[in-house]
Amino acid sequence: MELFSALQETYGNMLRQVLEYIDQELAKHRDKNRYCLKNKQTVRIQMLFEVEEVQRNNYFDRETSVYTL
Repeated sequence: MELFSALQETYGNMLRQVLEYIDQELAKHRDKNRYCLKNKQTVRIQMLFEVEEVQRNNYFDRETSVYTL
């Protein structure tokens, strides 16, 4: 059972890092004239092994006047 817990923690950390990296890359390359960062929110993701909490950026689309993730 100790191996399972160690793998669970390792894969959870890897997934969190990948999602945070993707979010950073999207933020870097977004159309800054159209989308402005409004706030960050914590999103809970239910995975097979555990629940992960990830920070997500919330953007406002100036052309359509709607919020996007």
